[in-house]
Amino acid sequence: LYRSLARSQRSLYVNLCFFYRRSALYRSLTCSQRSLARSLAVLLARSLYVSLYVCIACCMSHSLAVCKSLLPLHSVLYRSLYRRSHARLLAH
Repeated sequence: LYRSLARSQRSLYVNLCFFYRRSALYRSLTCSQRSLARSLAVLLARSLYVSLYVCIACCMSHSLAVCKSLLPLHSVLYRSLYRRSHARLLAH
């Protein structure tokens, strides 16, 4: 998955994984959910505005219970990314 990312997306992916691992929610996830969280980081690295797509992909490939347990993490990451990208736009 990592190799499929463009060079600029790789640094964002690394930052996302770092964010995931530092969050209390990530530490409470099972092994399979952690793997899913890393996959979500790849999806988010490809686009800052895929919150809905991520949730749909999550629900399609995993049980609804797993998806619901990860929704808070989706929204936290999405808000964090949106704030950063919005700040960059304002800086230009």
